[in-house]
Amino acid sequence: MYKYDIPYPKEGQMTLTLDGIPINVSKKKSYLMGKMYAHRASVCEADGVCPATKYEIIEADGKVVFSKFFSEGEKVFSEEPYHKIKKEKVNYVSKNGFNLIADEEGKIITDEELMHVLYDLIYVCRLPISNSREVAVQLATYKPTTKDKFVSLKGLGEKKYDKCGELLMDVIKKHSE
Repeated sequence: MYKYDIPYPKEGQMTLTLDGIPINVSKKKSYLMGKMYAHRASVCEADGVCPATKYEIIEADGKVVFSKFFSEGEKVFSEEPYHKIKKEKVNYVSKNGFNLIADEEGKIITDEELMHVLYDLIYVCRLPISNSREVAVQLATYKPTTKDKFVSLKGLGEKKYDKCGELLMDVIKKHSE
């Protein structure tokens, strides 16, 4: 199971409990209902065992506003995970006015030569990119070769791809050869 470390509910908040143990708080019943199903799905998936459990949503005054009992083996599906998945931490090293991307040991993994070429290209072509330094670093580090990879980078999207994506990816490909 999980270690639950939740605050006491604030005024107007309700508490979601699992067999009497508080596991989440919110002002919205619908949010807590979603968390209940996500929690049940994650417990059954993690252990492969679905124990009989009772979830309740309780108002601050102790009034039960919702109760759901799941029998042993009863599974549910939830698209939303119970716990938010932490994003991978990106390490940066400042160098010559750029925040370059580095590995956990601090070794720079951004291709600096390519980054300068891309940065100059972004500037000379007056491409519509607001943070051209950050974008040049990302492009020179992750070196996208497909539209999906290109638009997934921060500061880039469909419009930027339509305007200059092919040009930037061609430079990346030629530089990599």
